[in-house]
Amino acid sequence: MKLKEKTTSLDKRESIALKSNVTLKESVNVVFDKLGGVQAMAEWASKYPTEFYKMYAKVLDSALKNSAAVPEKGEIIIEGKAKDL
Repeated sequence: MKLKEKTTSLDKRESIALKSNVTLKESVNVVFDKLGGVQAMAEWASKYPTEFYKMYAKVLDSALKNSAAVPEKGEIIIEGKAKDL
């Protein structure tokens, strides 16, 4: 019974963290829109291309690490499935 209680407690903590993460993402999206959205970001990137590419590299790296289907060398993704080249 104690094991089940710990699992339930862990699930609650994970749920709270997930809700907090969603709230943070929503807040960042609202601020992004209020600052001018994509147009304002493009203007900023034009002024500071080095900073933009630093940010872009971090976001791309993070997206690839979190992707469920990252192709291995010599593979391509077609309709969600890896195919050998």
